Amino acid sequence: MTIDKRQSTRIPFQAKVSIAHGDMEPLTVTVRDISDGGIFIVVDGRIDLSVGTVLNVQMQGMPVEAPIREMEVVRLEHAGAGLKFVECFD
Repeated sequence: MTIDKRQSTRIPFQAKVSIAHGDMEPLTVTVRDISDGGIFIVVDGRIDLSVGTVLNVQMQGMPVEAPIREMEVVRLEHAGAGLKFVECFD
């Protein structure tokens, strides 16, 4: 039996975000769900991520340019990765 360590409820949510880190060119991916603490992105093997990697994430398709937020990879699945917000919001 797997223990669910999630602290926040996941809500199905589809949006496009741009992700980048280091020398990596930005890549647009789809968000599968969202919670107070983070998001799950669908990458389908297009990028090799590892737990602990910090990504710069920016919501796409907004009427104004969205801020870039740092998010850490905390979970990997075949289809994608679970990311948590690194910074706190007020």
